[in-house]
Amino acid sequence: MVSKDRFTDYTGKKFHRLTAQWPAGRNKGRMKWLFLCECGNISILTPTEVVTGHTKSCGCWNKESRSIRATIHGMSRQGAHNLIYDIYHRAKNRAKKLRTSF
Repeated sequence: MVSKDRFTDYTGKKFHRLTAQWPAGRNKGRMKWLFLCECGNISILTPTEVVTGHTKSCGCWNKESRSIRATIHGMSRQGAHNLIYDIYHRAKNRAKKLRTSF
């Protein structure tokens, strides 16, 4: 018979963006651990959530991936790389005014 007091030591182990720090106690019989995310946030989770890959970060990765998916081409921002886009856009507009193909 396996004792309920036995647990795996996850201290220092890294799972995706989360690193296990120390046990944080039990909740409804399930062991909880304190995890430190790469962004600096702290999460208290069960090891099962992290080991299986269900939880990969504190939520920061979800925010970053949404931002990446929402970026269409990245050429509309102000900056030095915007010069090429401006040249292209102006040439396209000139061709449109002259009713020629571009």
